[in-house]
This record gives sequence, C-alpha cells and structure tokens, in this order.
Amino acid sequence: MIIMNVFLLQKKTFENKLEEGQVFVEFEHIPKKAGKGESTVATSPENKHRNRFKDVYPYDHNRVKLTPRKDNKHGYINASHLKVRKHNCKMWELLGCVH
Repeated sequence: MIIMNVFLLQKKTFENKLEEGQVFVEFEHIPKKAGKGESTVATSPENKHRNRFKDVYPYDHNRVKLTPRKDNKHGYINASHLKVRKHNCKMWELLGCVH
C-alpha cells in the first residue's frame, strides 16, 4: 500500500509540473551528453538505419547488446541499460506493484 501511495504522489507531482510547464524546463537542464561517453557502435555506417532519431544514441559502455548475427554483426539495437532507484525500490518493482 505504501508503494501505491508513493506512486500516486509522484503521479500527482508530475501532473502539477506538467500543468505548470516545469517538466519541459527540467528536461532542458538534462545534459545532452555525459562526459566522454562514446557511441562508436551506434554511429557506425552499418547501424545508421537502426537508429530511430539522428541524435539519440546509446553509449558503448551501457548499450543493450543483442546476439550478433550475419545481418547485425555488432548485435546492435538503439537501447541502453538504465539503473533507476527511488525510495530504495527499483523502478520496475515500483511499476510492477501498481497492477
């Protein structure tokens, strides 16, 4: 029940920020690139068509790696592993509790 209350509070906070236009302000403060992260696999010519957007690439150190195949020798997909923790609860656990 506590997790559900936390989720509902976060939802309400998000809705308020959305109404006030603060979500977009906060989003603009997120750095576009983290330090010296490289995206060489994502920007290689053979993977260009696998990127949905021209300027959104996973970093080589945290990209999701598929099993390499003949048509995808790097096992590339435009996806990153993310670690998100909120209130000592992994995000997927929090979302899983909502059902």
